[in-house]
Amino acid sequence: MKNLVSYFLLVFIFSCLCVAQTQIWVSQDNPNFMLEDGQGNTYIARTYGCPDSLNNFKKINAQGSVIWEKHISMDNFTMLYNDSGIYISQFEMNFLNDNRVFYYDTSGTLQWTYTMPFSSTTCFGKGQLDNSGNFVFAYDSLPHMDTTVIKIFKLNSRGEKILDARLPHLKFLYTGSSFYLGPFVNSSGNIWIVLSSSSMFYTENKNMSHERQTGYEVAVLIDGITGNILTQKTIFKNLLSDNKFYANGNGYYFSADESPYYNFITYGDDLIGYGTLHTYKATEINFKLNEWEKTNWILARLSPGGTLKLFTYKGSGSSISNNIGGNIHGGKSTTDELGNAIAGIEIGKQNELFVYGIIAKGRNIEGVGNFHLDEILLRLDPNTFKTIWKLSNPRPQIYPTFLRYYQSIQKFIRGVTVNTCNQSLEVVDANGKVSSTKLNFPDCVWLPDFGPKIAFQGPNYEPGMIYMWMGAGGSIAKFDVSSVIAKMDFSRMPSVEQSSNPETFSLNQNYPNPFNPATTIQFELASDALVTVKVYNTLGQEVAVLANREEFTEGMNEMEFDGSLLPSGVYFYRILAEDLETNGTLYTSVKKMILMK
Repeated sequence: MKNLVSYFLLVFIFSCLCVAQTQIWVSQDNPNFMLEDGQGNTYIARTYGCPDSLNNFKKINAQGSVIWEKHISMDNFTMLYNDSGIYISQFEMNFLNDNRVFYYDTSGTLQWTYTMPFSSTTCFGKGQLDNSGNFVFAYDSLPHMDTTVIKIFKLNSRGEKILDARLPHLKFLYTGSSFYLGPFVNSSGNIWIVLSSSSMFYTENKNMSHERQTGYEVAVLIDGITGNILTQKTIFKNLLSDNKFYANGNGYYFSADESPYYNFITYGDDLIGYGTLHTYKATEINFKLNEWEKTNWILARLSPGGTLKLFTYKGSGSSISNNIGGNIHGGKSTTDELGNAIAGIEIGKQNELFVYGIIAKGRNIEGVGNFHLDEILLRLDPNTFKTIWKLSNPRPQIYPTFLRYYQSIQKFIRGVTVNTCNQSLEVVDANGKVSSTKLNFPDCVWLPDFGPKIAFQGPNYEPGMIYMWMGAGGSIAKFDVSSVIAKMDFSRMPSVEQSSNPETFSLNQNYPNPFNPATTIQFELASDALVTVKVYNTLGQEVAVLANREEFTEGMNEMEFDGSLLPSGVYFYRILAEDLETNGTLYTSVKKMILMK
């Protein structure tokens, strides 16, 4: 009898641990987009690859019953909800073969259709709603794509056009092809558009040819009522390539992502941009190739007044290989293409700023060592970009994990990719504390990744509710986790680290030193600056100019010095950093290096 009681007690305890939340409903759909209306109803859409014979747009009530379902004859569409209905429009980065906007009321009745004035246009952003529930969209006609002629219009819920603006070609844009991202509507109803462009420089003489390409992301703020330009500023500037070919066959090569993919979101009235920049550098001297590769996180916040704040973050890992006679340094392994990579940004309910991604740690030489990748979650001060706290976990070798922030519970849920089964998920609160218990599910679940993060997490989310992929068939399920979350103990404290943004300027010792014939010079800037770096011999004669009043961003920067044309000996390198606006001196320093052939 005693054993029987113990058995049922264990069964009861086990069932309490495993059935950790209530499943509200499950739908046998494979949606690409979802949203809520704040009344417990969920709108589900399969936005591409759906045959004409199938309904791909439906409304499900709080109990999981289908209220109505429709077919939308449009590939790659997105949904936006205001209090009285749903806007349907073309999805980002696609040719507008169907250039219409639909508006359905909450009963599923089509109220109106708006057709854009061009039969063949492109869009590079999703439509967005302003605070009044009006639909804002930006597009570009194909014949004008290279000159960045952007049209912006706004429709109200009656289908009336209340803004029709054309963004003029900006004279300060650079040569090369251009495109745009947006719109991004801020809390005041004004509209950010980001223009991407590049410039090319080329020179040639009998000793050397030099080709240099620079990329620019220019943010433009447009008045949401008049369509007038309020602000325009370069938010990102990256060197995309810098190649020097010498007549003697030697060379210096630099390249970055041809078009670093940046994401943009609004933070109140401000615009936040973020992305990962991968760079490659190499020197070829006497048929000996030295290579360096690295990746950095880049984050920027731009105010309507034009104030720009930059943040960079990278790991400290390196993987060195001498198989080709050179070194590979920085946050990218020869066998792992991710390296340091920013995965996303989330804005908390109290306007907390969370950033998560991957950084490299440790060091390998010829594949031996402790080089590895960590997954980290940072909470940053949104005004200074200083790190408030950091959570770090080793990245699994096979199936990497990822995070989703749920406004409905004001927590992060941590799981792994869809290639494996989750039945227990970690929960992290806004203070970086991890729950001592996990969310447990009766079947395999995965975190949804459709839409812009989780599309239904706008202002209409239902408190305590979360959505998960469930089972092998790609079904979507809704769970009530409110009572479980309320009982969780968040006790594990996160680590607190100094911000990677420097408080002061510094010039590091070159490496390697002594060197032959190339070496790396690193310097750290407390703010964006005009930088000059020159090399001198022991007589004080200038022998090389590595940078001449070039703009560099806050954080760690580096450049390569090639001494192949110089004799062995002692040299000095000097840095001068000047203020971007006043040209006043911010920092100067000199260090010694030895060229040994």
